Amino acid sequence: MANFWEFPGNKIEQGETPEQALNRELREEAGIETEQATLLKVLEHRFSDRIATLHFYLVEGWMGEPFGREGQRQYAG
Repeated sequence: MANFWEFPGNKIEQGETPEQALNRELREEAGIETEQATLLKVLEHRFSDRIATLHFYLVEGWMGEPFGREGQRQYAG
């Protein structure tokens, strides 16, 4: 579902935990290293051809200044 969801995330790689995937994705997409993250909820949605499981985390501690490493526009709010 490329270009559909607007938050870091992708597939969990083989042998990777959801927490490891969170850390990897935030490093790759936002340039930060997580220090403190709490799992809030896990939701599952069944499509006709696949199942999507979403893990929602609250990240309250990180190192670095977040930025769009994949060419995303910066929010100037």
